[in-house]
Amino acid sequence: MKNIGIKLAILLLVVVSGFVSAQIPTDQWTAPMKENYTLLTDYVSAKNYVAAKSHLDWLIANAPNIHASVYSKGIDIYEALLKDEKDKNLINAFEDSVLAMFDKKIKYFNDEAKNLNLKGYSEFSYWADRADKYEAMYEDYKKIVALNGRETYNQNIGYYMYLLCQMKGKKDSLDDAKILEIHEKLSDICSYNIQRYTGADGKEIYLDAWQKTKAYIDSQLEKCVIIDCDFIKRQFIPKYFENPADTVLGLKTYGLAVLGKCLKEAYFKDLMLKIAQYAPSAQRLKLLAQLYKAEGDMDNYVKYMLKSFEYGGAASDKADLYLELANEASKKGQLTQARTQALKALEIDPGKSCEVYNFIGMLYYHSGSQCKSDDPQLAPIYNYVCYLAAYEMFQKCNNSTMMAQAAQYFPTATDIFTLGMTEKIGTQIPVGCWIGGTTTLRKR
Repeated sequence: MKNIGIKLAILLLVVVSGFVSAQIPTDQWTAPMKENYTLLTDYVSAKNYVAAKSHLDWLIANAPNIHASVYSKGIDIYEALLKDEKDKNLINAFEDSVLAMFDKKIKYFNDEAKNLNLKGYSEFSYWADRADKYEAMYEDYKKIVALNGRETYNQNIGYYMYLLCQMKGKKDSLDDAKILEIHEKLSDICSYNIQRYTGADGKEIYLDAWQKTKAYIDSQLEKCVIIDCDFIKRQFIPKYFENPADTVLGLKTYGLAVLGKCLKEAYFKDLMLKIAQYAPSAQRLKLLAQLYKAEGDMDNYVKYMLKSFEYGGAASDKADLYLELANEASKKGQLTQARTQALKALEIDPGKSCEVYNFIGMLYYHSGSQCKSDDPQLAPIYNYVCYLAAYEMFQKCNNSTMMAQAAQYFPTATDIFTLGMTEKIGTQIPVGCWIGGTTTLRKR
């Protein structure tokens, strides 16, 4: 148990703001300054935080601008004292002292943006159950975001959004419109960082964190602001279509419509078309493409999907689009076009080779009715040549199951002998029909 005298001697450090004083040069340190700084450093290194605290107190009282590391060590001290403390009053005192270390570091050594950002990591967890601190927290997180912008830590974005909803109607005229405006700024910060870490090697953990933060602030907005399609239609759509050149209003309306799940509203596609002109992004263009697909307009679906890849996206995503188009063509019986689209997918992403070769193999395998010989005498071989071609496609990715299926339809040794083609086994023969090209003659 920590010394009770130490506990009772704790005084809450007052949060102050104002001037920034220069750090005391080391050649101007007095003997007591050197002694207390050395002992503070040694005790913190030895994790003797109770002993370290008296030297921290002396330096703050007598040489507050001696060195910025004093306050970093102060944070370590109070965080360590917090770990085993059970007394609620002392817990509150230690928590407040941790936060006060950040404030004093800002007062004497500046770097307000960075230190407030760091302070925000702890502040909410310390004060979340202290209603009397909510107004102060709101002001702090408001300032953190204002100073740090896109470099604000994702946790602090989430805390600020939560506090916005808690302070609704109590501070800064925080009504629905104001909260929507601030949410839009927070959402932009999230979107920037999601794009920043998308596809970045070794940064998956950051991408996941920002995606979760975006989902969280959206969920908080839905809890404290009523957003439905009627609200958007009444409050935003008329204003925007009266002045479609107002890009800020357009983007805000779009964001709300997505949050309100208004994608099926009559106005939404028109809104998306305008936004696609002045603020295109991969996500927005893909969404527009999906709207066309839902209407059965595949031409515009493909147009906007392809355009979306100009603004980002992995090669595999683009290849998937061509595979999708290949499947659509296949369903319509457009087999040559289906193969062409599949080969485009392979060209874009060689990693999809098996998917492409199996797809083409199945096209060939199911072409028996279209690939029959006009010459009855050649039918025993050339009626089954499509299966030889299919076999070679399946072989490219070692699809033994479908290779065996195709092999069942190979011409027999007798048929080959009857046509005098035994010597051609293992050589190339023409395929004909829509497949074209050549394939290796094999026997069943």
